[in-house]
Amino acid sequence: MTRLTVLGAVAAIAALSITLAAAASDREAALDGVEFIQQTQEDDGGFGGFGPGQTFDAVLAIRSAGVDPNTVTTADNSPADFLRANVDEVTGDPGSAAKAALAADALDLDPADVDGTDFVDTLESFHDAGSGAFAEDAFSQSLAVLGLVCTGNEVDDSALGYLAERQLEDGGWGFEDAGDPDTTALAVQALVEGGMDAGDDAVQSALGFFHEAQHADGGWGAEGDESNANSTALVIQALLTLGEDPDGDDWAIDGATPWAYITGAQQDNGSFPGFDPAFATNQAVPALAGRTFCEAPVTEIETEVEPAPADDAAAVDDARPEAPAAGTGQATTGGNGSPLFILAAALMVSGAGMYVATRVRQDG
Repeated sequence: MTRLTVLGAVAAIAALSITLAAAASDREAALDGVEFIQQTQEDDGGFGGFGPGQTFDAVLAIRSAGVDPNTVTTADNSPADFLRANVDEVTGDPGSAAKAALAADALDLDPADVDGTDFVDTLESFHDAGSGAFAEDAFSQSLAVLGLVCTGNEVDDSALGYLAERQLEDGGWGFEDAGDPDTTALAVQALVEGGMDAGDDAVQSALGFFHEAQHADGGWGAEGDESNANSTALVIQALLTLGEDPDGDDWAIDGATPWAYITGAQQDNGSFPGFDPAFATNQAVPALAGRTFCEAPVTEIETEVEPAPADDAAAVDDARPEAPAAGTGQATTGGNGSPLFILAAALMVSGAGMYVATRVRQDG
């Protein structure tokens, strides 16, 4: 297993207050997650085996824990090498382009010029000035907004208006007629980071949705299913964006809080259970690190990765399933046309293309 070498003076660590020490213990959990993520790295420098979207999630997770993702390498390839080699695969839809821009930022590259590829310009090219849409679905629209604002670029008000108009009657956003926590968490962050006041009716309605959708164990699950690390982590990021305390009384159900759920779900090897542990861990680590979607790629680097000895290189064995033929992951609940599968696919590839393809399979 690779080892993490923490940068910083021992004296400074010893001087931390009790409050900061508690935060450091949370970072330790995040670093445990990063150790697991490192084990999913492929020879091309990517992570997880499910394509660019999953690799970019891994890069954001690694950076959110204060680890330099450029130092995480295998077979002499880094995540930056993977990004450069896959530019053509991530410029075809706004969700993928957004995550590529965020990953570039996390790798200390210029999102507007990665060896001549401008992810910002590509992302902006999807914007319809008339409607404000980057994509038809709220998930990809949210990612597009975040991909721009989180990399320091402006977003037209029409894009926020289009997203706000997609809010459903239950206060959430989703792919079907009811909101889901994952899409709602991204939408809330996109609206607030894009300039909407946290006191706006749309944001407050979303908070009401989170309360209604929260389970007795303190967590959230896609489409009303049992709680999972992916959904809970994304909602925690939304709560942090709004200045909410995910371990506070406002979000406690008989003592069970979102923070207690996410920290309690972590396995001994640093991973989180899910339809793909690598995917679940990528989502959970930024929440453990207390970093929002916009904060993750600009987290101060405190840690470098020390290369592992050749005989100590580890790969995820029984924990990570083989990638299915479609390369999209496989949810444990619902068929290929179910809302849960649709959401999982959108999360994995971060674009509307897989959503549309799944809908075609469902309707056909």
